[in-house]
Amino acid sequence: MLERGATVTPIKGVKVTVEPDKLVFKAKNEKKIFKLSIERPSQTAEAVSFGHLTWEVIGGKHVVKSPI
Repeated sequence: MLERGATVTPIKGVKVTVEPDKLVFKAKNEKKIFKLSIERPSQTAEAVSFGHLTWEVIGGKHVVKSPI
């Protein structure tokens, strides 16, 4: 069994949530679905914002990063 936990780099003025924030894989090549929600007020000082979502194996070495 492989368990991955999600973290999001802070993005100024933006609320980012991941559901679920933990994925558990029980078989090789198993697929999981998660929802990434991004909320940004219509009026922010920054025209462009960026960050990344990181999935890290809990107690392991593997890390997967996706740009936001």
